[in-house]
Amino acid sequence: MSRVPPPPTPPPTGEHRTHGSPPPSPVSVGDGLVLVAWLVLGQILLYGIALGIGAVDRTGGTGDRFVQVAILSAILASTLAWLAMRGRLSGALAPRRNARARDLFLGLGSGVAAFVVLLLALGLVFQVIGFDPPEQQALQDVVEGGVDALLAITMAVLLAPVLEELVFRGALHQGLRQRAGFWPAALISSGVFAAVHLEVVMSSPVFLVQLFLLGVLFAWLLERTGNLAAPILAHLVFNAISMGLALLASRFEDLEELAALVVPWR
Repeated sequence: MSRVPPPPTPPPTGEHRTHGSPPPSPVSVGDGLVLVAWLVLGQILLYGIALGIGAVDRTGGTGDRFVQVAILSAILASTLAWLAMRGRLSGALAPRRNARARDLFLGLGSGVAAFVVLLLALGLVFQVIGFDPPEQQALQDVVEGGVDALLAITMAVLLAPVLEELVFRGALHQGLRQRAGFWPAALISSGVFAAVHLEVVMSSPVFLVQLFLLGVLFAWLLERTGNLAAPILAHLVFNAISMGLALLASRFEDLEELAALVVPWR
């Protein structure tokens, strides 16, 4: 009499992937380091080439903004191509499971909460202590309006969240997590994430605390959901609210005190 084999063990909760899809290739620490280096040095290299051929003139005009959008787009495209050629793109975007509707809601809520807690509350504390907020060109461009505002929004709300989450969470954090575990990976990748924001480093380094905590939040969202959809959406929402309130505050010149409170970097 033949023995009936036991049923297969179901995957752990939160580890489910689409039936029949192969497991993604893990992203290595080397991938993360290469992509971080390319994110920083690639922009310097491409901007230098643009400067050499006369595509930019360092005046900060609309032409320079177009070049910056083109450079970020090229960095994003090449990052995607690198991961795809190494067979690690799916492992970077959805290491444990594909995005679900509740992941998107979690990302949306986290972006709003991060803005309230980290940017408004913590930023206000820093100002009360006596630290001046960092100057950010993208926010100034949004306030001025026109094509420059559209280009700034394209960079900060569309390109930067996707590119930075792919590099810092999808690649660097995941590579470190495989070797050291979640918390060491989250702390290291968040520190690097904060450090590459040179505008903040040069103008008001204490505000790097906000960026570091944002990085930890985005790493937790990746850990919680198993994919990059929630971190990208949270990052996008955080930047979008920042720019939206900067634009709103600039339209009410008689409410300078309110504008300074709501948009502390203004």
